[in-house]
Amino acid sequence: MHLTRNKQTKVVMARIMRDATQHQENFSLKKYGSWESAESAAQSWISELKSSLPESRRNEVNRLTTRNASGVVGVWLSKNVYRRKDRKKQVYWSWKSKWPGCELSGGLAWKISEGLIDDDAFVLAVLARKHQSVDREFLKSELLRIYGSNWHYEIIEAKNAKPK
Repeated sequence: MHLTRNKQTKVVMARIMRDATQHQENFSLKKYGSWESAESAAQSWISELKSSLPESRRNEVNRLTTRNASGVVGVWLSKNVYRRKDRKKQVYWSWKSKWPGCELSGGLAWKISEGLIDDDAFVLAVLARKHQSVDREFLKSELLRIYGSNWHYEIIEAKNAKPK
């Protein structure tokens, strides 16, 4: 919700966005007499409108957005580039996971390598997000526990699903 004083046009603009739809109304100084009266009317309009609109999902933590390519909130594929001592570029990929309150600022990464295939790295990242844990040994034991189960295959399917 935003209230803006537009001094050039002498109106208070009231705006609120819900489900990608912008709702806007202008409250002129000519009609309301002062900035305070116009803002009060705008505030009343917004309060009345809010009761008929769905709740805001702006700060929803577990919301899957269209930008998400992994199919799981808080899990993403990351390209990593670094230079070796001989100055040649080394590129590797990893699945990362992060959640609110994660103690690792960049999230927990699972490098895709010969020892850890893509699907396993993805499942480990999903498990880290689900358990909100950076304990690698615990997460590896969880992977072994669920390996081959329906849940294991459902996690892999989420990765293979095409984004909408």
